[in-house]
Amino acid sequence: MELKGYSGNSININLRAFRTFLKWAERRNHIDKMPYVEKAKVDDTLPSYLNDSEFDEMLSHTNEFYKKVFTMYRNTGFRLMEPILGTLKNDTLVIHARYSKTRKERRILLSPEDVPVIYELQECYEIWRYKVKVNKPKYFGDKISKEFRRINRLNGLTNKFHDLRHTFAVRRYFMTRDIYQVMRELGHTKVTTTQMYADFEDTVDIEKEFPSIVNTTNEPIFGKEDTKTEDTNAVYWS
Repeated sequence: MELKGYSGNSININLRAFRTFLKWAERRNHIDKMPYVEKAKVDDTLPSYLNDSEFDEMLSHTNEFYKKVFTMYRNTGFRLMEPILGTLKNDTLVIHARYSKTRKERRILLSPEDVPVIYELQECYEIWRYKVKVNKPKYFGDKISKEFRRINRLNGLTNKFHDLRHTFAVRRYFMTRDIYQVMRELGHTKVTTTQMYADFEDTVDIEKEFPSIVNTTNEPIFGKEDTKTEDTNAVYWS
C-alpha cells in the first residue's frame, strides 16, 4: 500500500477493517488465535478543517443544492451516509445501528434549517436509486464527496469530505468549550477520541478563522446523548 502511494492514515483505516474481519473469524473459530496487526507509523497531526472564508469561497463554485447539503454537513458533523440512510422523525434523525460506525443506534435533534435539507437529500437519493437501479448507497455518497473535492480544487484546497465533520467539531468546541458535549454530538464513545479538537485552542485565532461564531452562546444544538441498542454485525457506511 505504501508503494501505491497510500498515506499512513489510509493504511491504518484498511488495517482496522482487516482486524475487524480477523476478530469475526476468531469468534467463529475459523482461526485459532487473533494475530497481532501492527499499525503504520503516522505523525501526530491535528485534523484538517475549513475556516469561514474558505468554506464560503468553496460554496461559490457549486449549485444551490450542494450549497445547502455541504452547509448541513458542516452544521451537524454527520458522516457522509448518516443523513442519507437515517430515518427522519419530525426534527430528529434516527441513525440505525447498522449504519452507525459505533454499531449503536443514535438519535440526533436537528435544527429547523437542516431538517428540510435532509428531506431533500433523501428524496434525491430515492430518485437516483430508482434511475440507476443499483442498490449501492455508497455510490450516491461518492457523488457528493466527488463534488466536494471538485470545488475544493477550484479554490486551491485539498480538503477531503470528512473535513466537514472536523470543521463542525472545531467550531462546536469553540462555541461550547465543553469537550464532553462535542463528544456526544459527534457520537464518539470515548472523550479521548474527541480531545484532539480541544488541542486547536492554542493554535487557532477564533476571530480570524471563525468570525461567525465569536458571539455565539454555549447552547447545545443537538441531542445530548446516544440511544444505545444491541450490537449488530451488519455492514455500516462510514
